[in-house]
Amino acid sequence: LVGSKRFWRGSMMDDYKQHNTHAYNLYSKIYDQKFKVFFMERVKKVADIFLKEIKGKKIVDLGCGPGNHAEYFQKHGLDVLCVDSAKGMLEHCKEKGLKVMHADLEDVSFPKHTFDGVWAFTSLIHIPKKNILPVVQRIVDMLKPNGLFGLSVKEGTTEGYETRESYPGTKKYVTYFTDKEIRQLFGKDFDIIFSNRNYKDDKHIFLNYVMRLKN
Repeated sequence: LVGSKRFWRGSMMDDYKQHNTHAYNLYSKIYDQKFKVFFMERVKKVADIFLKEIKGKKIVDLGCGPGNHAEYFQKHGLDVLCVDSAKGMLEHCKEKGLKVMHADLEDVSFPKHTFDGVWAFTSLIHIPKKNILPVVQRIVDMLKPNGLFGLSVKEGTTEGYETRESYPGTKKYVTYFTDKEIRQLFGKDFDIIFSNRNYKDDKHIFLNYVMRLKN
C-alpha cells in the first residue's frame, strides 16, 4: 500500500474493460470536477500547442471522459467527436453540447484519413501493453496526412489493477510507460514536435506529447 493507492498484478482473465468502465460510470460527476481543475492546471498548455499546430478542424477525442478537453477545443473552433466506453462520461459531454460516440478504444474504427487530429489524454493508460500496437495503428490510419496527435500517459514501468480509497468499490487497470517506450511505439509514424513531463506529485508523473504524422 502506497498512500491511498493499492496496486497489484491482476489476472488478465478479469474483464479489465468492464472494471474501467464501471469505475468511470460510478464516479463520473467527481471525475468531471476533478478533470476540469486538472485541465486548467496541467493540460491547457499542451492543448494550446495542439490548437496552434493543427492543420484542420476535425478531431476525435479518444477516451474523452466528461469532455473537459473536448469542450475547450470546440470553443476554439474545432469540430470534435467524443469517444468513450463509459456512458456516464458521455452524458456529461452531451450536457456540454458535444457530439458523442459510445465505443471502446480497442474496437473503435473509422474510415482511413477521417480526422485532422486525434487527442488521447490518459486514455491509452487503460490498455494492456500486449494490446497497444493495434490501437497505435488505428490512430495512424484514422489521421489525415500530416495529422496531429496529442497523447498523455503516466510514467512508470508497471501495469495492473489499482484501487484508491477515494473511489471505493472500483478498480481500474492502469498501464505505465517510459518515454523510451512511447518513442519506440510512435516514432516510426510520427515526429514529436512537443513533449514534457508534468508532475501532479512524486507518485503521479505524466508524459505529454504532441506529434505530427510523417509523410
